[in-house]
Amino acid sequence: MSMTSEGVRHRVLGDRTEGEVVREAEVFSKSSTLLLSADIAREYPGQWVAAYDGKIIAVSSDPDTLFNRVAAADAPQNLIAIRYIEREGVVTY
Repeated sequence: MSMTSEGVRHRVLGDRTEGEVVREAEVFSKSSTLLLSADIAREYPGQWVAAYDGKIIAVSSDPDTLFNRVAAADAPQNLIAIRYIEREGVVTY
């Protein structure tokens, strides 16, 4: 059974417009880029860091604490980027 192009579009976008999806991608991209920056790595070693729309919204050395702060944040949960910043010289596999 094949889907119509409109069916595929709705399955991918849901009730969102293409513009809304593009905006969400931009918001998440800004946050991901921020979390990968050298400045963040230097400022938050050994910390969990959450960002939304290119801004840090929560920091904690404990992941459960960070996730609680993220859950309480006034931001769409699916657009929040989270990263653990390794301490310099520590490699995790």
